[in-house]
Amino acid sequence: MPNESQNQKNKLILTGVNTAGRIHVETEAFFELSFWLAEELEDLVARWAHIGPQPGRHQTSRQGLPV
Repeated sequence: MPNESQNQKNKLILTGVNTAGRIHVETEAFFELSFWLAEELEDLVARWAHIGPQPGRHQTSRQGLPV
């Protein structure tokens, strides 16, 4: 019979600013999703890189500051 520590998984708790709602997710699943989203975003940026910035569009840096 496996002991309890073998059945336990690490969980990540995501909370908002007011912490009224909490979401518990398994850490491994969260990181899998995060890495998948990052890869998809990189692919999307590469796919549309030839278009470049469009006139009249407000652009911001990763820090949210105007470019």
